[in-house]
Amino acid sequence: STKSFLAIDMGMHLALGWDWFNYEVYKPIPVIYVAVEGGGGLLKRIKGWIKTHNNITPKNFIIDRDVIKPKDPKSMIIVDTLNANARASGIEENSSEMGLVVDAFQTINNALNSSYTLIHHTGKDETKGMRGHSSVHASMDTIIKVEKKDSFCTWNLEKLKEGEDGVTY
Repeated sequence: STKSFLAIDMGMHLALGWDWFNYEVYKPIPVIYVAVEGGGGLLKRIKGWIKTHNNITPKNFIIDRDVIKPKDPKSMIIVDTLNANARASGIEENSSEMGLVVDAFQTINNALNSSYTLIHHTGKDETKGMRGHSSVHASMDTIIKVEKKDSFCTWNLEKLKEGEDGVTY
């Protein structure tokens, strides 16, 4: 559904300090992209992004294919995907287990004065929203729903803590 493409685009813009979809980016920041799911195609996607942006490559876009080892304060950590990174069966439906996962990311966020993005999936019934326990939805400041229909992709700000919900691009 192009979730990874959107996350790569956001991460590259943040790493370069470029505005993203009319949202102001004040300065370049380090971005750590944790490619746990679909890592094999990640480099092709990144090369495609670089090619379509005049071969501009940010030096502070870091790819980690296995575990989170953040080093830079004031960074963005992108985890692709929440379920694959958690590596536990049934964890998404268990409130106490999912609470531990969410708490872990918030601990990293606070310790590094950083932000994090979790790429996640909708359930089999998309009308019910994200897979797993409702604590994930409740703990997020921003939720972006990405959809692909035929050759057309859209993304919608389903939840934006300090802004307008329902904006579609």
